[in-house]
Amino acid sequence: MLQLLRDAQDLVPAVAELELVEATARPRPGTPDNAPILGPIAPGLIADTGTYRHGILLSAQTAVVVADFVDGTAGQDEWAAFDPWRWSKQEARA
Repeated sequence: MLQLLRDAQDLVPAVAELELVEATARPRPGTPDNAPILGPIAPGLIADTGTYRHGILLSAQTAVVVADFVDGTAGQDEWAAFDPWRWSKQEARA
């Protein structure tokens, strides 16, 4: 975080005059298979989580996919690997 503040100060020198009020670190949501959770989990509710440290990099693409799920144009087979219910389906097969 200190390096980020230094870089910010290099870009905008006035940052040096600002007061750091709070800093928070939280765990990043990941999944057991390292694939995101992406798709409908209930009527009117679509999950987009589990991208771990890649969330910011994938945000534009997952937003498009969520929009496709909302308007019904998302291909089910295309996104099956990220199905929110994939673990329960594996248990049902066993």
